[in-house]
Amino acid sequence: MKLLKSKAISILISLFIFAIFTFIYTILVYNGKIEAKTNDIYRFSIIIGAISFFLIGLISGIVEKKYGIISNFITGLILLIIIIVIKLLSKSTLEGTDWLKYGIYLITISLGGMIGVQLDTRKKTSNKHK
Repeated sequence: MKLLKSKAISILISLFIFAIFTFIYTILVYNGKIEAKTNDIYRFSIIIGAISFFLIGLISGIVEKKYGIISNFITGLILLIIIIVIKLLSKSTLEGTDWLKYGIYLITISLGGMIGVQLDTRKKTSNKHK
């Protein structure tokens, strides 16, 4: 039950991070700070997605406190399934570049989780030595 609770907290935090990044990006496009060309949007979506997945992994690693790579890989798969379902419901097709982007997201969320677990462990060990 504790694992499900921590996983639910991680997914809620990740959805909140996605909402913040989407809001900021939309405001920038609306105000003309970023051009809304198709290639630019795709490039920015990869960069913003990788950053947000890394932050999600980092926060999730700190919250769950163990199994950084595996746990966040599973969280990433859950989030990617949600993204793919939404994309298919909007009648878009999945292209090869989409799978490359999803692979980048899985790598960054796993790295973020690994670093997040290590940050939490360092705090505990430094407090024990004092």
